[in-house]
Amino acid sequence: MPYVSLSRHNVLHFLLRVKTFCDTFSLEIEIAAKRMVKPHQTPEETKNSQGAQSLRWSGNLRPLLIAGALAVLILFLVSVFWPNLSERTKFFTANLLNLVIALAVLAQVVIYRKQWHVMERQWQALKEQTQITRDSFYVGERAYIYIQKIRMREVQGSINLDVRLLNAGETPAWGVHCTADIALERRGHAPAPHVQKPSFLKSEGAFIPAREICDMIISTDFFLSGTEARAVEAGNMNLFAVGVTSYKTIGGVTQIEPFCARWSPAHGRFEYSERDDSRENPN
Repeated sequence: MPYVSLSRHNVLHFLLRVKTFCDTFSLEIEIAAKRMVKPHQTPEETKNSQGAQSLRWSGNLRPLLIAGALAVLILFLVSVFWPNLSERTKFFTANLLNLVIALAVLAQVVIYRKQWHVMERQWQALKEQTQITRDSFYVGERAYIYIQKIRMREVQGSINLDVRLLNAGETPAWGVHCTADIALERRGHAPAPHVQKPSFLKSEGAFIPAREICDMIISTDFFLSGTEARAVEAGNMNLFAVGVTSYKTIGGVTQIEPFCARWSPAHGRFEYSERDDSRENPN
C-alpha cells in the first residue's frame, strides 16, 4: 500500500467507525425531523401517520445519507491513496468535518421543505374549514323572503297584484323588490319569469325585518277581456302571475328568486303552480 503504513485491520476498523458515525447521524436527523413536524400535525393526522412516519422520513433522507456515505468513502480513499499528500490524517479529519456540516445543512433543507408542505396543507384545511363555518352561518342567519299571499284586483281595466312578502329568516332583508307579469296560457305551465336585474331597478327597495311581513302593490299593463275572463272561469285558459323577488342579505349578498302562481277559479285566489324553479306557495 503506497504512501501509508496501514494494516488491513486498521482500515476495517476505521471503516467501521465511519459506518457507526453515519448511522448515528441518520438517527439524529430522523429524531429532529419528527420533533419539528409533530407540533404542526393535527391529532387525527398524528394518529393515522404515526406508524408510517418513520419510514416516510427515512425514505426522504435515504438518498442524502447514501450520498454522504459515498462522499466519506471517497474522502477516505483520497486521503489514503492520493500521491504526494502530506498530513493525510489532518486532511481527512478537516474535510470530514466540512462534509458533515454540508450534509447537516442539506438535511435541514429537506426537513424544512417537508415541514413547509405540512404547514401548507394545514393552512389549506384551515381555510376550507373557515369557509364551511362562514357558509353555515350565512345559511342559518340570512334572510329568506317568501311569497305569502297574492291577490288580484282590477284597476281601470288593468290587473294589479297585491303581494304579501314574509321574511322567514333570522336577519333583516333590504333592497327588497318584487316584479311580476300576468300571463294567459292554454297549457298547464307558465313561461319562465323575466328576471329583472337589481341594477335596473330605480327605487331603493323595501326593508323587511326578521319575521316580519311587507305588502306590495304591483301594477301591470295586462288587460283581461270578457271572453278571456270567461275562458279562465271555465278552466279553458290559465291565468298566471310570474315574477321574481330580489333582496340583499347579510354580507351584501343579493338573492334573486323566481315565483309562479296560477289563478284558481274554484277558490278565487292564486295558488302554487307546478314549476321546478319556484318554491313559493301563495295561499
